[in-house]
Amino acid sequence: MFGVWTGWGAPADVEYEGICSRMVGAICGMCVGLVLLVGALVLLGWNEGRAVHTARALEAGMKTFVNVPCTPISPALEGRLVHLTCDVGNMQNLTDPAFQVAIKAIQMDRSVEMFQYKESTTSHSDGKVVYTYSTVWSSHSINSKSFKFPNQCIVPGTSFTQDCTNPPFPDMGKNSMTSVNVTAGDFLIPPKLFDESIASRGLSFQPVWPIPLTWPFSYVSPTANRNVMLNQTQRQGDWLWTSLNPAYPVVGDLRLKWKASSPTMVSILAEQAGRILQPWQSSGDSIFLLREGAVSAMEMLGDAEGRNEVATWAIRVGGFLMCWFGLHLIVAPLAVAPNLIPFFGSLLSDLVGCVLCYLTCASGLALSALVIGIAWVAYRPVIGIPVLAVTAGTLCGVCILGAIRRQRMRAAREAVVGGGMAFAPSPSPRYPMMPMPPTPPFEPTPYPLSVSPEYRPPKDPCCPQFGMV
Repeated sequence: MFGVWTGWGAPADVEYEGICSRMVGAICGMCVGLVLLVGALVLLGWNEGRAVHTARALEAGMKTFVNVPCTPISPALEGRLVHLTCDVGNMQNLTDPAFQVAIKAIQMDRSVEMFQYKESTTSHSDGKVVYTYSTVWSSHSINSKSFKFPNQCIVPGTSFTQDCTNPPFPDMGKNSMTSVNVTAGDFLIPPKLFDESIASRGLSFQPVWPIPLTWPFSYVSPTANRNVMLNQTQRQGDWLWTSLNPAYPVVGDLRLKWKASSPTMVSILAEQAGRILQPWQSSGDSIFLLREGAVSAMEMLGDAEGRNEVATWAIRVGGFLMCWFGLHLIVAPLAVAPNLIPFFGSLLSDLVGCVLCYLTCASGLALSALVIGIAWVAYRPVIGIPVLAVTAGTLCGVCILGAIRRQRMRAAREAVVGGGMAFAPSPSPRYPMMPMPPTPPFEPTPYPLSVSPEYRPPKDPCCPQFGMV
């Protein structure tokens, strides 16, 4: 093992992993790859069913919803899908129990991050493993006890190393507070609707600033051993910092942010059950939508259709990537095995790895398309069966053309006789050709055996000595 300097605050250590341990790791990765492959295929099939059920529910909702006033509640619409746009009432003063931050809102969320050490690992095909250490802001605790080289962290601004010890993450209780018994006109909004609207971004959140601290709060940094007061002069962006200088934080410093949603008017699409609004269940999926402001029912349902399409394609891409990665892990031992060859094993391993990467990508794409096509046959037979038939016909045509081409190439190879190509006789012409007359035999002119005395060859101007007088 030897260290490699990679810049301030980012030292790295390198160790080499033996071929046996890499092969064992690749074989263990085969099991993980098999699990990923099965999970990807199940996810792709489930996603198609989810998309179809959601689309059917939204289509049914467009045909059955009813616009209702905020007050009074009509008993005749019990169990119907209703749409209402009303002012929000009965919002509570939400209080953060850890910091006593209070604000009147439907929901308030707190984000806490700590400046900590982080280990990054990069593996190479020749067995080299590079461990890099840096400092990052993280919203969860990073266990520094599991670091490979816990004493290789650079002191900021110097070239000295120190132990990479992260302090314990402070336990501040729950990070989200929600109002209860919130009303829209005479209707009661359940907290579950707020959670679903936040997930679908139906409610907007704004940073809470200035932070209404009801009493001064101090935080003791476990590494700097100092007591830092939280006040609004240490703001950077939307964050409240515990660092003396936010430009140079130290490990153990915190930064906090609060955001809240306080709409004055909301639009809701749900089932009327007395005074309570609940999800409307159709033959497909359920409808339970909330949007901030005055939004029509058709616009809400159209936005839900767009989110459903985006989610469908996102899960398709994610399922394909899972399938690709799973297949790559399954065949990973084939890329590790060439390392057994001396001298050229590493280069050969890289080449085999590249080839396997392309092959697993193509196989994962084909397998994902096959699963999606089968799911369409099950959930959308009117569309799925013709598409699958056209796809199968195209594949069969490609296979038949390939077989014909291979047969012609085999026949051409078999026609090679004695090193030469035996060409097939040319077809007969359309019109018969006239017979050509026979060519007379060649008779050479006899060379004279004697030269006439009157013959005088010309003198050569360059060589007169060869001339005759």
